[in-house]
Amino acid sequence: MKNKISFLLFMFVIHAFANHANGLYPESKISVFKEQGNSSSSVTIALNSNGNYNEIPYGVELITSEEDWLLFSPQKACCCYYMFDEKYKNLGLLYNLKAFEKIKNTLINQSSDERVCSDEQWKNIFNDLKYNRKTVNQLNLNVYTGYYDEVWYKSEEMFSGYWVNDHTLVSFSGDNLGDPMVDDFIDTETSNGVLRNSILALSIRLTESKTNQCNESKWFNDIVNERGSRNVIKFITKSSDWEKYYKETPCCCYINFDPMYEDLGLVYNLKAYELLKADGELKQRGFRVATEKDWMALINCNKTKGTFSSLFNCDETNYAGFNLHPNGYYESNSWKFPTDLTIGYWVGEDGEIKAYTFSCHNKADIQLKENFSYNSYPGFMIRLIIIN
Repeated sequence: MKNKISFLLFMFVIHAFANHANGLYPESKISVFKEQGNSSSSVTIALNSNGNYNEIPYGVELITSEEDWLLFSPQKACCCYYMFDEKYKNLGLLYNLKAFEKIKNTLINQSSDERVCSDEQWKNIFNDLKYNRKTVNQLNLNVYTGYYDEVWYKSEEMFSGYWVNDHTLVSFSGDNLGDPMVDDFIDTETSNGVLRNSILALSIRLTESKTNQCNESKWFNDIVNERGSRNVIKFITKSSDWEKYYKETPCCCYINFDPMYEDLGLVYNLKAYELLKADGELKQRGFRVATEKDWMALINCNKTKGTFSSLFNCDETNYAGFNLHPNGYYESNSWKFPTDLTIGYWVGEDGEIKAYTFSCHNKADIQLKENFSYNSYPGFMIRLIIIN
């Protein structure tokens, strides 16, 4: 009997996996090798609409009976239709471990942007499901293709199963919509003495490469400590000076005016934000300030792909890749600190006084702040967009 573990235990098990957050494209094209006589050639085909790999590449054999599957699957790359019956080809193809590894390596070595969904990408999907159940529908994870694991977990009973890696599978069912069942003991032996992972028939989930997701690569992913041309933005070191200069002078400071937060970058008043948006020297260096339009494009894209929560990296100490890591901001004469797990950025355009704040305690949404009172002396950070 399968040893299925909960999402939380799985998150602990794969906590150390490589850190890359990517979304999924349900419809796209890839190049695969299809056998033609004694040679192979590159053919461009369309993926099925549920975002799974669905071709028979060169070197992978289609199996049409359970007897042949049990005989050949431990030895060579194989695929099959649900119930080993071609009449179910509309559900897509299922693959054994050797085919999974071959397809994964083939896509890496080709010029295609598609890749097999990685451990970390599955982790992000599970995290998105935790905060937003609509992710199941957005990623078509409720398309139940069925899968084989010594017996058939049936499509009509709303089961689907996916390869995560050579010792882990994840399955979904209609009875647990949005609650992934993760099994990371699939490399144990069956009662017949063969490795269970060698006879599994599972779907393969695809993703598109990071550079073609939501343009995260255009965002400057480092702290911002810009002072404007000739350091025109005044650096403030105490709250009394902030209140003194805030209304009329472009100002910046460290969180809580404390140099211990230097590594998190600078907090800016509204005047400084507006100045940097128009700073010609900054643009000559290949950057511009991210505004609400940039933020909304990023947010909407990730929400569409069901990967919005992956923008947050609140539970790690190594903030690698694109993330909105905890920083701090100043509002209503009080500071929000990194320990509060909140994030705040200026976003206003065309004279609008707006900021977005994000909470790591609620990764499913953002909060818009606007119409600030001057007496609140607000200060937020900024993000930069790479324009060269």
